[in-house]
Amino acid sequence: MRNNVDAVRLASTGRMAGVVAYTMITTAVGSCKVDPTAAGGGELHQRWYQSQTGYGQSRPAITGTSVIFATGDGQLIGRDPATGKVQWVARIANEQVSGYNLLEQSGVVVAPVAYETVGLGASNGSILWRYAAPPDTLQNPGKPSAGYVVGARIDGDSSAVYLPAWGASVSALDIHSGRARWIWRVDPTIQFRSGAVGTRVSGDTIFAAVWHFLDAQGLKSEPWIVALDRLTGRELWKVILAGFPSGGVSVNGAPAVYKNLVILTARGGNTWAINRTTHKVVWFYQAKTTLATVAEVELRDGVAYVDGGDGSIYALRASDGTIEWRAPFDGGTVVDLLVTPRRVYAANGPTMFVFDRETGKRIAGQNVPGLNSAKGGSTIGSPAAFANSAIFVTVAGGAWSFAEP
Repeated sequence: MRNNVDAVRLASTGRMAGVVAYTMITTAVGSCKVDPTAAGGGELHQRWYQSQTGYGQSRPAITGTSVIFATGDGQLIGRDPATGKVQWVARIANEQVSGYNLLEQSGVVVAPVAYETVGLGASNGSILWRYAAPPDTLQNPGKPSAGYVVGARIDGDSSAVYLPAWGASVSALDIHSGRARWIWRVDPTIQFRSGAVGTRVSGDTIFAAVWHFLDAQGLKSEPWIVALDRLTGRELWKVILAGFPSGGVSVNGAPAVYKNLVILTARGGNTWAINRTTHKVVWFYQAKTTLATVAEVELRDGVAYVDGGDGSIYALRASDGTIEWRAPFDGGTVVDLLVTPRRVYAANGPTMFVFDRETGKRIAGQNVPGLNSAKGGSTIGSPAAFANSAIFVTVAGGAWSFAEP
C-alpha cells in the first residue's frame, strides 16, 4: 500500500555543534479548554503528583515494587507506584537524563544520559557500572568524544542491553557488569556522519535504526535498518531507505517487529515495512508531512501506531500498511506514544491526549498539572509508562500518575 502524496520537505538547520540541530515544530493547544488536572477533576483522574527537579526525557521503568523516574539534574528516583513517595534516590550525572527510555532487566535499571550510560540496582539505586560508547570519530576527528546517547531507545534480554550511539555504534553490554560483549560499528571508511538511535531484540537478531548524512552539513540524510547477530554483533544485512525528503537526524527511535516484517518510522511520519528475509520493502506509508515528529512506531496486536506528521495519529495494519483509523491530534508529538491494550496516549507538549485503541475515538485531553504555575509542570517531559491500569509520566517539575480512562 502506498500513499501517493508528496511529503513536505522537513526543515533542517544543518548546523553542528557537537550534536546535530533539527527543527521540531510543536503547536500550542488553543482548542483544548480542559483545566489542569486535579484529583478527581478534569478528564483524567489524578492518582498522585510529586515534585522533582526539571524533567528527564526517559520513559519511566516499572518493577514489581517501584516506578523509576528520571530528572533534569541527573537523578533517578524510585517511587512507590501507589503514592509516588520516594523509595530511593541515585545521582548518576550532573545533567538531564536524556535517553528516551529507562530499561529494567534482571534487577538492573539502565539509563543513557548524554555521553555515558549507567547501570543501577533496581531495588535501591546503587550504581553498578558506567559505560561510554565508542568515540564518534567524525564529530571531532582530532579529539572525538564518546558516542552520543541522547534520545536513544534501548532494548535488552535477560542478560544484555543493546545500546545505540552516534558514531554509529551498537554495544551489547552485560546487564550486570556493563562489560561490552561485542560492539558493532559503521564501516570506518564511510563518508559523513552516522548515528544509531534505537535497538530492538527479536529472537537471534538485533535490529538497529541508523541515520546517515549524505553531505558534510547533514542537509541530506537517509535512514537505515541494520540487522545484527544477537550473540556476536556480526552485521547480517542493511537496508537503506532512500529518498528521505530532508536532512538532519532522519530516523525516529527503534524498529518494531511484526512476524517477518521490520517496521521503521522516520522523522516526519514516513513508515516502511521491510521483509527480514528478502530485505525488500513490503509496504510504505508516505506521510503528508507538515510537522517534525518525535514518536517512534509502536506495535500492538498487529497494528502499528505512528504520528503522521500532519496533525494526526494513525493506526496502520502491520501486515500491509492499510489505515485502520486516523485521529486528529493538535500539533506534533514531543515524546513517544504509549499504546496499552485499551488506549493510545500522545502528548504535544502541554497536553496529554488519550484515544481508544480500537477506533481512534478521542477519550480525553488534559493539560499537565499546574500548567504555567511557578511550582507545577509546564510540559510533558517523557513518554508515559503503564501498569495495573495506571499511567506514569514525567512532566517539567514533577512525576505524575493518573488512572487509565
